[in-house]
Amino acid sequence: MFCQNCGAAIEPGVKFCPNCGTPCDVQSAANTAPAAEPTVVQPAAPSPAQQSAYAAPAYPQPAAPVGSHPYHELGGFLQFLAIMYSYIVPVILILGAIGVLGKLVGIGFFNGKIIANLILTLANSGISAWFSIRIGKQIRQKNTAFLETYQQMAIVNVVCSFLITLVGQGFFNAIGTLIGTALGCFLINLYYVKSVRVRTYMGTDEYLKKSLFNKNTQAPAPADGSQNTL
Repeated sequence: MFCQNCGAAIEPGVKFCPNCGTPCDVQSAANTAPAAEPTVVQPAAPSPAQQSAYAAPAYPQPAAPVGSHPYHELGGFLQFLAIMYSYIVPVILILGAIGVLGKLVGIGFFNGKIIANLILTLANSGISAWFSIRIGKQIRQKNTAFLETYQQMAIVNVVCSFLITLVGQGFFNAIGTLIGTALGCFLINLYYVKSVRVRTYMGTDEYLKKSLFNKNTQAPAPADGSQNTL
């Protein structure tokens, strides 16, 4: 055998290593001792905190789309206005313009005051009919320029109504016409600005930003839960 300490050869029966002096009985016991079995260490169960750390990552969920709402469809007083602007008002104005043309032919272009009044009426009818058809189309198409178009038409109506009455009936009657026409236009404009249905139907408050007189007006809270940008 060989010395476990220095590796020198040892003859049988020798009690000490001749090279380093290590007792041979200690080396024999070391050689004959059974090898210790390796200890298997079982991994500890992960704690709840570790389990959550190794859980599947949570990805952000997309925001739920705004649900369908009855106001997304054209209806109520807004639908009534769209029909009026698209069909009824233009027909009335065109028929009125035809009547004005008939009066002009009948007068024979001799009375300058009446002729001026009829020409103003004819111009107002034609311009208002064009604006009216355009507004009705923009409302049906959810075009956010509809309020700007309406306010342009309101200006034309107020000015022309005042001039027509001024030429035909005098200043004081013209003032009354001016106030009445302006008040009617103001009330319709107020509906467009404050109506929850209009805001929800359009899907945005851009129609206020594009308007002539209400660029800084706060839009009403829409009924479908969407957000305003103003």
